[in-house]
Amino acid sequence: MYRNPPYLSNDSTKMWNHMPPTVHKVLIHGEKIIESFILPIGKFSEETQEVLNKVFRHCREFRARKMLRKSTNEDILNNLLMSSDPRISTLRPHCSFQNSIANKLFPETQMLQCLVTDDVLDNEQDYLLYCVEESELEETDNMIEIN
Repeated sequence: MYRNPPYLSNDSTKMWNHMPPTVHKVLIHGEKIIESFILPIGKFSEETQEVLNKVFRHCREFRARKMLRKSTNEDILNNLLMSSDPRISTLRPHCSFQNSIANKLFPETQMLQCLVTDDVLDNEQDYLLYCVEESELEETDNMIEIN
């Protein structure tokens, strides 16, 4: 990094040509920015970039107009901006992971799952745990009561 950049000195022989602001920020202030990071730059993962690539592909494929490149890029950018806004992203409906898995299972597999039901209470027991064994798939009426 440049601690005393030549273009800031009063010596006219060391003057540089015009430097863009981005290059100035990297060369002059880059060291301070890197020192302020909690983790070194090499420790940051690329997972977020990979996830963003998936989101980008999804937006391009399903949520963008495909008439012109300009309109496609506008739609992608608008979708990415909407997904990054905390207020809008909290208003989105979120589907629960368990419900989406339960809807994709076969009925036989759903019967094998053990369900604890609080609304079916007996006077003598705290709760009932119903579970259908693999051998009893045909006879769904014969449920095992476990205390």
